[in-house]
Amino acid sequence: MNKQPPETQDERGRDTPIRVQGKPLYVGKIMYLTPEVVGTTHPGKDGNDPKSGESRDNTVGAGEGQEPIVYQPLPGDETLVDVEAIKEQAHQTYRRLAPSSWNEYDRTFDQFAEHSGLKNYTRKQLATGNLLKRLILNFMDTVPEYSKKTKNAHLPIHIRYGLKLAYPIDTKVDFPKFPRVRRGQTPDNDIVREWKTAMDTMKDPYDCLVWDGPAMYGLRPSHFNNLTWGDIQTDTQGKPKTIIAYGCDDTGKRFKSTSPIGLVLNPTIIAHLEAWRKLHPAPHPENPILPYRTVTGKIPDVKRRMTHEEHWRLWNRFKDTYKLPPLRAKDLRHFASSTGRIAGMSKPAMCLMMGHDPTANRADMQAHYDNVPMDQLLAEQQEKLPNGVIGVLDAPKITIIDGLPSDAIDIVRAYLDGRIGVMDVITKLDGIRLKSAKTHELLAQ
Repeated sequence: MNKQPPETQDERGRDTPIRVQGKPLYVGKIMYLTPEVVGTTHPGKDGNDPKSGESRDNTVGAGEGQEPIVYQPLPGDETLVDVEAIKEQAHQTYRRLAPSSWNEYDRTFDQFAEHSGLKNYTRKQLATGNLLKRLILNFMDTVPEYSKKTKNAHLPIHIRYGLKLAYPIDTKVDFPKFPRVRRGQTPDNDIVREWKTAMDTMKDPYDCLVWDGPAMYGLRPSHFNNLTWGDIQTDTQGKPKTIIAYGCDDTGKRFKSTSPIGLVLNPTIIAHLEAWRKLHPAPHPENPILPYRTVTGKIPDVKRRMTHEEHWRLWNRFKDTYKLPPLRAKDLRHFASSTGRIAGMSKPAMCLMMGHDPTANRADMQAHYDNVPMDQLLAEQQEKLPNGVIGVLDAPKITIIDGLPSDAIDIVRAYLDGRIGVMDVITKLDGIRLKSAKTHELLAQ
């Protein structure tokens, strides 16, 4: 006999059970839905929206402009699903994720399975009507705004390749616009400056380069860790000049995106690269610039790239060694994005420097990648950020004219120290100007 979905609490945390056809539907902490339940706020929860991607028959996963995918019965459809078996099946069928990525995807699916009580349903129940969709949407209601897009990208892998059902969410309909919310805001200048001061004292060029990628260009660790010596372009004297590299393609995976990377090398990173080349056991074009290195400084395999976890451990060792405040490489990516905009860089130039996808439409992206005005965008990067992103923290050497009012001098000093922004400077100095003009007018009378 099949186990029926237990009674549980609704998704809004209410203790009073909701009754459908005289039967209690919600009690306790975990939410369970039956196919007869009519949804609440999301488009398509009630199954009546023609664009909802749902139907009341045995077709699932048909979004706008798509053909319905007919439910295909499998052996065991009448028994309760096994969450661990679903994950194992997904791992065996979908082989395009690294182990570190699987950890994140599995964690999301575990959260969804626990919240929805997935183990209390059969595959046939999940494929009936819009039950699976409503389970997912109610789970997404509990997800923080900054994580919704990520969770919605994780879940389809286990649904499609593990549960072998079509993913019932039509993003354009159910989530027409994901919130543009960052999990971490742009870090404070003082924190970044404190890290820069400490990193400037490092002597090991390998460690310096680990810092240079995120700090100078806002690169992901996966970007800089996957660069090879062959990506470095040199000038006529043989000195490193730029780094130009391209992302993954249909045959392999290199970066997290297919976007190209173009970096103008400043004197600091050039010195680090030249120093590390002398110490690197095999700086051949096909080998990574930053191979995995043990704590004792040994490189077991010159072809083995540093993983994200190894980069994270090394980054935390910097923090602990110099007793620095928390700062992730991802935070420096936010810092680079904000700094580049303030410096006046165009969006295409920012995309090239940070490895960002410039548009949302893949056809447009591919056209952009095939026709990147590389020289033009690199020249813009050189003009706007000649010393890299982190170089903006070096206060310009200027002489403040003593003839200025003392309060105006204080405002300029506050701006150079990073204590106030551009708009504050303009507003305050304009106030001083108007006050001074009024004083001169009164004296003239």
